[in-house]
Amino acid sequence: RINKLFKAMDPDMKGLVGFYALQEGLKKLTHLKPQIHLSSDDFQRITKNGELCNGKGQLDPRNFELMMREEVSKFLQSRIAQVYEDCTQNQDHETAATLGGLKLLTRRDTLVEAASHDVLVSKVQAAVATSLAGIVEGVKGSVHEALCTALQGVRQELRSELRGLRAELQSVKAGLHEVRLQARQSPVITQPVGRDPIPSSHRRAILTLNPRRRLAGIMPLHASLRPQDLCD
Repeated sequence: RINKLFKAMDPDMKGLVGFYALQEGLKKLTHLKPQIHLSSDDFQRITKNGELCNGKGQLDPRNFELMMREEVSKFLQSRIAQVYEDCTQNQDHETAATLGGLKLLTRRDTLVEAASHDVLVSKVQAAVATSLAGIVEGVKGSVHEALCTALQGVRQELRSELRGLRAELQSVKAGLHEVRLQARQSPVITQPVGRDPIPSSHRRAILTLNPRRRLAGIMPLHASLRPQDLCD
């Protein structure tokens, strides 16, 4: 009957029933007197503040059945309590005892279902916690391994760069040493500042010659003579 009721509340056959669909479906049950008007507060109460609903506030067939069973159980307990009170006042002890036992049975079923739900939730939470712990450990291991691999690569690159720098430094040192040796083996002859590169006696002899003979006489006299020295 609960399954037929769910289908009546789900005319689109989507397999889900929300607040408005349930509200309109209950209004169509014309054989119920008085007519049931479902408010949003009622919907929150019977769905345990939305715990039985999905993210869109809808009930699937299984949770709809759980909701209806709990509401029927609460209704039966309320009716049994009322009849039990009437039987006690009328001193109908036999009927009262029967109703008391029936009330205990209905309460037991509700408590067993609630306890089973709590146990199931605890098991699911424990399984999720274990899975999360395993995932976290796996992620830690992967990150640690990746970091170690990256650091190893950086170390190898640094070592290679250092070897290249050392080789370049050795080459520079060898070049400097060779330059120093060559400088020591080749003495440098310097000309004092302000001294005339051509002696005065030679200069007077050159000036008495004609230009062509001057040039011819300059080269053998002083090979280091520069053109600007002739213009002095």
